[in-house]
Amino acid sequence: MNVPDVAGFVDAQRRLVSGMGSTVTFMLPDTIAYASSVFINPESGKPMDPTASATSVASGAQYPTKVTIIRKPPQTPGVSTSGGDFPAGSIWLRIPAGTYDNAILGSEKVRINDEDFSIKRFYRDGITDVDRLYVECVLVKDALVP
Repeated sequence: MNVPDVAGFVDAQRRLVSGMGSTVTFMLPDTIAYASSVFINPESGKPMDPTASATSVASGAQYPTKVTIIRKPPQTPGVSTSGGDFPAGSIWLRIPAGTYDNAILGSEKVRINDEDFSIKRFYRDGITDVDRLYVECVLVKDALVP
C-alpha cells in the first residue's frame, strides 16, 4: 500500500498549533520513596501498610506542550467525528506529530487553563507513519465521582 506524502500537511499543522494552539502542562506523578522495610504493592506502587510514611517525595516532571483542544462541551451526548467517537464529559487534546516529548505518556494529569484534569488515555491516530497524539481528559473533581 502506498502511503501518501503528507509532509506539507504535517508541517502546516505544526506551524498552526505552534502559533495558535493552547499551552497545557503534562504532569508526571511524584516519586515517593519509602524505607526499605516497607513492602510495596507491585501493582499499585503503594505501600501494603497504609500507615507507612514516605521517606522522601520528589515532584514529578512537568512538560508544557502546545495542543489543540478539539472537544470541550461537558454536558452533551457523545459525538462522532473524523477523530472517532468522543464520550460526553471528556475534553480531548490533539498534539501534532513530532512536537511532544514521549515522556508525557507517563503523565497522570494535565493542567489546562489553570485547572487540573486526570488523563484517561492516550492514543495515536495511525493515519500515517507520523502519528498525532490524542489525549482524553476529565476534570479532576469529576474523576472522583463514581
